[in-house]
Amino acid sequence: SQKLANLHFWFHLLGGIGMGAFMGMAGLKGMLRRTLYFNGEYDLYMILALVCGALLLIAFLLFFINIVMTVGLEGLIGIFKPVKNKNKDLVPAE
Repeated sequence: SQKLANLHFWFHLLGGIGMGAFMGMAGLKGMLRRTLYFNGEYDLYMILALVCGALLLIAFLLFFINIVMTVGLEGLIGIFKPVKNKNKDLVPAE
């Protein structure tokens, strides 16, 4: 669906840029990775990054739904199943 593809594009774009921007802003203010902060000095940046991360999750789900709607669930599972050789003339190279 073109509508789902457009939604996926915009959600992914805004979520990715937003998450990177807010995490970068927190880093410029002095926030270190893998460190607990109890005073809440970076909570605003982390909440905004969480919202943008949720947009990324929604974008992925829209993408997945669109793929399933296009090829069907059986077609999607069929990608990962081995194909049976119906042509007996084809043999593996030695």
